[in-house]
Amino acid sequence: MNTEIDETLLNEIAHQSHTSVENVRRTYQSILGDLHSKARIHAFIPLLAMNSVRTYFRDATLVDQLPKSNEIDLLAKQSATHIITFNQKYAH
Repeated sequence: MNTEIDETLLNEIAHQSHTSVENVRRTYQSILGDLHSKARIHAFIPLLAMNSVRTYFRDATLVDQLPKSNEIDLLAKQSATHIITFNQKYAH
């Protein structure tokens, strides 16, 4: 970590994604190292790495909030039932 701002952002990402700061820090360091090895200009690498970490954990949190397959099946059946009921009631 280079700055206090980095630490603050890592704490914020960990809090928002309900994961440990250490997990977020390891991910950041991994992405940072990967970007450093591939980049020719290094000025904005910490910013790009932090943005990648934020996106990674935001997307992971969203995936955890998605309905599971059995919930999707139930929702599909309920929707089909509502459509059939609507058609029977209002279709002429």
